[in-house]
Amino acid sequence: MKMVKITSKIKFIISVLSVIIIVVGAVTIYLNHKTQKDSNVINIAGKQRMLTQKIAKDIFLCDKFFLASSKDLENAIHEFETSLNDLIKGNEKKGIYAPPSEDIESSLLLIQKNWLDFMEDIKIYREKKEFYTKNKENLIYKNQELLEKSDMLVRKMITLNLDGSYIDRSGKQRMLTQKMAFHISSFISNRSSFDFKSFYEAMDNYEKTLLVFSQDSTIKSNVELYDIVNDISALFEEFKKDSYQFVDNELALDKILDKIALKNVMLLDSMDEIVTSYSNYSKAQRNFLQNFQYIATILAIIFIIYSFVLVNDIQRLFHKFLSHSKDISNITTPNQPVMFAEDEPTDELSVASKHIDTFANNINDIIAEANKALEDSKKAIEKLANISQTEVDFENIEDKNIKKALDTSEDIAIQSLQDLANTANMLKKLQQNFNSLNK
Repeated sequence: MKMVKITSKIKFIISVLSVIIIVVGAVTIYLNHKTQKDSNVINIAGKQRMLTQKIAKDIFLCDKFFLASSKDLENAIHEFETSLNDLIKGNEKKGIYAPPSEDIESSLLLIQKNWLDFMEDIKIYREKKEFYTKNKENLIYKNQELLEKSDMLVRKMITLNLDGSYIDRSGKQRMLTQKMAFHISSFISNRSSFDFKSFYEAMDNYEKTLLVFSQDSTIKSNVELYDIVNDISALFEEFKKDSYQFVDNELALDKILDKIALKNVMLLDSMDEIVTSYSNYSKAQRNFLQNFQYIATILAIIFIIYSFVLVNDIQRLFHKFLSHSKDISNITTPNQPVMFAEDEPTDELSVASKHIDTFANNINDIIAEANKALEDSKKAIEKLANISQTEVDFENIEDKNIKKALDTSEDIAIQSLQDLANTANMLKKLQQNFNSLNK
């Protein structure tokens, strides 16, 4: 029973150690693979932060150089959108897994919503820039035409030899036309309140002078001069209308750029939080798997120590078994060494087996001798019985001691026969046990 129990323990330890080794190996492989995936996802999420800054930089560069868009801006927007969709939905080909937690998923969906709002602002920016591109040349052309008409008015007044005040005021109109052109150009570049104020002051003064000219009787009396003033008035109304639209567009563009800058910072902060969330998740998963490895390693060490203890126990029992086998062999063949053939193994187990085989063979010889003794005893008893049944008249025998001795001998012979029979049976059982042991 002891050997069966030890064998079961050995099988159990081997099984557990095998499972632990397989599990630790699998966890290590999975941990390495997971670390690579986590690094890839964290890298992509981190790159999104860079892209938000790049988009903002490209937009302000486009504004500085009066562009609606650029190739770098379009590429950055496309890459950000693609990576954001991959982070939300996952992309096995790129090694990007879907959001591992509800918090990360909800944060990504919120970023997507903010991104769509951000793209609406970029769309408005593009529209405003396209309006700027289309109307800038037209405004410059009308300002130049207004300058030429104002110069024509001055020359006409000189030709008509009008009072110097007319010529002075019409000359200022030319200056105001150039002043409007300068301040609106400066306002487009700098969007300063000074240029904005100076532009409208120049335009207001120009309009007031033009109104005085249109109501002046001297100018009205000259049809050609009055027609020039009317042409200038009509052209100025168009210029004023276009200027208002252009300035309003620039003010709206300035506001939308402020919104873009603000939302860009919000996107940047959100992506920074996502990177932190992914990093924390990866760290927690890695710590869990590493703790599992530590526990499995400790269990493996415990089972290894237990296996050493068990091996020592087995070794002790084996030496005890070897000693007993030698003692058994010495029962029948004392002080006789075990003999081995040249090619026969001589390890401890073989020696023990040889001792048992020797004892079993000697038992066979003893059984044979016991059987022979049993047969001889049976014959002796039969002879003794025959003697007692002869025709000798025991009543006439004077020496009663002889009769008593015969009876006693017969009883002893019968008892010896029974003892020999019992011994033979015990030897047969012992032989059967050894035969089963050898099997």
